[in-house]
Amino acid sequence: MESSDVMTIGMPSNMLINDDNKNSSKSSSSSEENSSLLLPPPHDPSLHPNDNLHPISKLQSVLSSLHPSPPTLSTPPCLPRVMRGPTRWRSGYIHVDDLSPLSPSRGTFSANIYLSNPPPSSGFPRPGAPKLPGSLDIWPLRYTRAQFYLNAPFLSSLTSLSPSSQSVLRKKLGDPITIEPEEGDLVILCVQRPHAVTGFKEGYRVSIQSFLEHEPNGNLTLQA
Repeated sequence: MESSDVMTIGMPSNMLINDDNKNSSKSSSSSEENSSLLLPPPHDPSLHPNDNLHPISKLQSVLSSLHPSPPTLSTPPCLPRVMRGPTRWRSGYIHVDDLSPLSPSRGTFSANIYLSNPPPSSGFPRPGAPKLPGSLDIWPLRYTRAQFYLNAPFLSSLTSLSPSSQSVLRKKLGDPITIEPEEGDLVILCVQRPHAVTGFKEGYRVSIQSFLEHEPNGNLTLQA
């Protein structure tokens, strides 16, 4: 689910309906093909020193050292994302990237690498504890498959742009866990967890996003 505050250069895979549409969209969209030119090719240790790794190549290297099989990179493996102030949602737009039951055998995770943040002084006035503009709120919501279907009307609000739905979500979800990423930080979160980015009056929040897919057979894939 895309917020009106976020501009993605290219089409994220979670917004494509199926593999057929994905292939046709990539082949028919020159803007998406051009966006891959913004990203350097996967790291080749014979050509580049380790300290000059592209962020996604570095993530791939770390995952390879921790996981039995190295992750596969799709083309492109990531896309730039830009938020520009003033944002529409002052407290952040609560949403999920995938509205589906959690699974113990497979999952999709959003890997976000922060390149720049808005100025600390650019936040909107807000009640309660102050938060840095552009900070990330996550609600560690857990539900079984049965709970997912029983609460479908409420959970469907996580894909709505309605201000009234956002108000209901904030009341029912309670206080979030807040992360204040610094430039160069990596944050990985489950796409089925509700999350929001705190709004700001001016400046930019620039990041690189890749979706990390974990399949039942244990394979990992990094894709835009």
